Amino acid sequence: MYLRLDALRGVAACSVLLYHSKFTVWDEPTALMRNAYLAVDLFFVISGFVMQHAYGARIRQGMPLSDYMVLRLGRIYPLHLFMLLVWVPYIAFKTHLFRQGFGGSDPSIDSNAWTFLSNVLLIQSWHLHDSLNWNYPSWSISAEWAVYLLFFAWSSVRALSALWWWPLLLSALSYGLLAWIDPGMLGFTVDHGVLRCLAAFSLGVGMHAIHTRWGGRVRALACWELGALGATLACLSLADRSQWALHLTPVAFAALVLVHADPRRGWVGRVLDLPWLQQLGLWSYAIYMLNGIVTAVASNVLAHVFNVSVDQGLGWLAVWINAGMLLACIVLAKPCYEWIEVKGRNAARNWLAASRVDTRLNQT
Repeated sequence: MYLRLDALRGVAACSVLLYHSKFTVWDEPTALMRNAYLAVDLFFVISGFVMQHAYGARIRQGMPLSDYMVLRLGRIYPLHLFMLLVWVPYIAFKTHLFRQGFGGSDPSIDSNAWTFLSNVLLIQSWHLHDSLNWNYPSWSISAEWAVYLLFFAWSSVRALSALWWWPLLLSALSYGLLAWIDPGMLGFTVDHGVLRCLAAFSLGVGMHAIHTRWGGRVRALACWELGALGATLACLSLADRSQWALHLTPVAFAALVLVHADPRRGWVGRVLDLPWLQQLGLWSYAIYMLNGIVTAVASNVLAHVFNVSVDQGLGWLAVWINAGMLLACIVLAKPCYEWIEVKGRNAARNWLAASRVDTRLNQT
C-alpha cells in the first residue's frame, strides 16, 4: 500500500547521495543539488504518514510499548549497526594515514569511542555532539528513533490522538521554534535534528488525518500532482536564496505526499508506478544508509589515487562518476535489504510471536 510514497523515498535517497557527492558538472553545484539535503525532510514527512497508518490505531487500542519498540528497532537497528561497523575500519585507516603525515584532518576527533557509543545507543542526534560522526547519514535515524517514542506517547493519549489537527499544530510549533533558532536554516542534524524530525514527521501524521477524512474527493488529480511537483521543485531551487522558499519546502513535500497517497493517479503518479522506481523505494533505507561510505570512499580514491579534482567542475566526467556511485549504492542496497533489513524485521516479529506463545503457556 502507498507504493508511490515508497517510490518518492527512493528518489529522496538518491538525491541525498548526489548532495553528498563532491563531483559537480560545473564549478558550483546546481541549486537543486545544493538544497538536496532537504530530501531528508521528505523522508520524515513520509515516515509520519506511514507510521500513523501502520501504528496509530494499534497504539490507541493498547499496543504495549515493548512490542512497539521491538518492531521499530527490528526495522531500523540491524542495518544501522551493520553500517556503523563498516565505518570502523574506514575511520581507523584514515586516522592511520593522518598520523603518518598524509595530511587532511584527523577523523578520530569526531569519530571516537564516545561518539561510537552514542551511535550504538542510537542517541547521537540528541544534542550530545557538535558535529556529524561515523556513518553520518544515520543522524536522521537517531532523530527518528526519538520521534518514534514521542509518537507513541501522544498516540497513547486518546483525547489527544482523537484531535486530527493536533499533529499539524505540533508541526507548526516545531517549525516556529526552528525558525526562532535560525530563520535562515533548516539543515539541523546533531544539534536540533530531533526537533527538525518532529516538525516534518508530525506534518506527515497530519497529512494522514487529512487523507483519511477528505482523501479521494479531489478533482483534477493530475493537475494537483503537477502543482505539488512544481511547488517542490521551485522551493528546492530557491531554498538557499529565499527564507520563504526554505520554510515552504516541507509544505510542498506534504502536498506531494497527500496527492500521491490517493489511490487514483495522474501523469506524475504513472511515473511513480514504474516498477524500477518502486524497487528503489523498497531499497531506499539501504541506499540512504550506504550513501555516506560510498561517496566517502569514491571521493578519496578518485582524488588521491586518480588525481581527480573536486575543486572544479568536471563536465561529463562528473555525470559518469555520480552515475557510478548511484549504481554502486543500488547494487549494494539489494543484499543489505534482503540479508539485513528483511531478516532483522522478521526476527523481531518472530521474537514477539514466540514471547506471546511463552506467555500463554505460562498462564495455563
